Amino acid sequence: MIPQNILDEIQNKTDIVEVISQYISLKKAGRNYKANCPFHSEKTPSFVVSADKQIFHCFGCGAGGNVFAFLMKHEHIDFLDAVRMLAKKTGVNLPEVKNLSSGEINVINELYKINELAADYYSTVLKSTAHGKNVIQYLLNRNISEETINEFRLGCSLKSQDAFIAYCKRKGMSVSVISKAGLASNRGGSDAEYDMFRNRLILPIFDFKGKVIAFGARVLDDSLPKYINSPETPVYSKSSVLYGLHKAKPHIVKEKFVIIVEGYFDFLSAYQSGVKNIVASCGTALTPQQARMLKKITSQAIIIYDGDPAGKLASLRNLDILVEEDFRVKIADMPEGFDPDSLVRKKGIKEFVEVVKQSQDLFDYKLKVLCSQYDKNKSEEKIKIIGEMIPTLAKVKNAVLQNEYLRKLAFSLQVDEESLKQEFNKASKLTQTKRDEAGFQKSDTLVNDTKQANHAERIVVMFMLANNEIAYEVKKHLDISDFENDDLRQIARLIYNLIERGEKIEASRVISYLGNDDKNSSLVAGLLAESEYIVDVKKALGDCVLWLKKRRASAELKKIQEQIRQAQEIKDELEVKKLMHEYAKLMKTVKG
Repeated sequence: MIPQNILDEIQNKTDIVEVISQYISLKKAGRNYKANCPFHSEKTPSFVVSADKQIFHCFGCGAGGNVFAFLMKHEHIDFLDAVRMLAKKTGVNLPEVKNLSSGEINVINELYKINELAADYYSTVLKSTAHGKNVIQYLLNRNISEETINEFRLGCSLKSQDAFIAYCKRKGMSVSVISKAGLASNRGGSDAEYDMFRNRLILPIFDFKGKVIAFGARVLDDSLPKYINSPETPVYSKSSVLYGLHKAKPHIVKEKFVIIVEGYFDFLSAYQSGVKNIVASCGTALTPQQARMLKKITSQAIIIYDGDPAGKLASLRNLDILVEEDFRVKIADMPEGFDPDSLVRKKGIKEFVEVVKQSQDLFDYKLKVLCSQYDKNKSEEKIKIIGEMIPTLAKVKNAVLQNEYLRKLAFSLQVDEESLKQEFNKASKLTQTKRDEAGFQKSDTLVNDTKQANHAERIVVMFMLANNEIAYEVKKHLDISDFENDDLRQIARLIYNLIERGEKIEASRVISYLGNDDKNSSLVAGLLAESEYIVDVKKALGDCVLWLKKRRASAELKKIQEQIRQAQEIKDELEVKKLMHEYAKLMKTVKG
């Protein structure tokens, strides 16, 4: 979205040491600067800033990147906002950012405008009509304060079929825009439009930055459906939104964990009572997009459930999404008959906080729920418990923690630990096979040592980042397809693209191309930091390039073996002879 020459100009005018020094105290350590990492607690400094390379890296938590990446992580902003912040500081004029067509931009602007207008309208109806007074009384009866009503811009809609549409028309808004925003609809495809939300409490839904993007609406009696939400629009995707996050973000950062509840009022009751590091999923299952959004500001989550055991188990399966994003997940159980809203209203916020404090590790909690549903003393039921636990354990990235969980599971179920590990490994391989069959990460290589492959690829990418000459030489010998690790392949592709354009390879430039990709920005900085500790660069690089070439040759050998078999079946002697010649050449490469 922003030309690379502009990003280069901003970085050339920015000293990463000076910028980071505004946030933490740096001390000179040889050619670099060191400090305690601002992104995790530590007693011994492991956070290093390189003035030469204009990057930072923490050897403790792995955070790293260029000056843009530091601001993104420390200020909890996206790449574009970080660029804008430094552009203003350095006096660089940014071009107008256009990644959408002018028509698409106009539609988005209109949707933001109509949503803002709707929020104001529903708020006015709440505060200035007789119907609104009844709704306010309903909110007060639920202990929702006037301050909370104002802070979250709560409102209500009239019983009229088209009161909001008529209001918008008076404001010069077209019915088509109202419909695009999901605020108007029609009956059975007829031409007559009517208000989407009628005779309901209205809860505006905000994006990460606090813009109104949609609405939730609740009935005030026992009619169904109790809640309806805006449909998805160009500015609203329910899978990417968590209610209240725009307000909770700084508190989540401060407390270093997030509490996730299910409903609007669960959130509102806790938030107004002082527990502010909280968001609501609004009754929907957590999505990977929501998990990644939260991961930018915390790595710990406490989930609060109040459902029955069967419902809990279904929800627990969904929490593997958080485990996969490397969250530390805990579960808090509500007292029977309570949800977070009713608990805060009837027993007070201290009782709610105590429930949060008593939260259990996801592993322990899930095992407890399973043991309440299945008899772990019966072999067939024990197998069911193991079958439910293995998918979660397979997503735990820390090998030590994974082994500890397997040990605890074996002890709890009174099964042989080695046998359990064998079942776990078998299930993991089966899952990978299914993914392969679906076309994901399939590999035909005969050399199948993943750890060795990752190590070799890391070394190669590491030195391509550190040295332009090495990068050009590696490109002659290795193809992008030789990098099987998704993250390393993405970085290698960026380096190859820079080479093809005749541009200088610098880590800070590669990180800029990665934009909002915090994970790979940290990976680039980490690789560059590691490169300083390898003494014999030539030997290390040569060994790794040779290993990757052998892996490619092994894959080709397997293909040729199959082609030879097919040629022999149809008795094509010329083809067999030709393939055997190719096979012999590849065998020389494999044997090295």
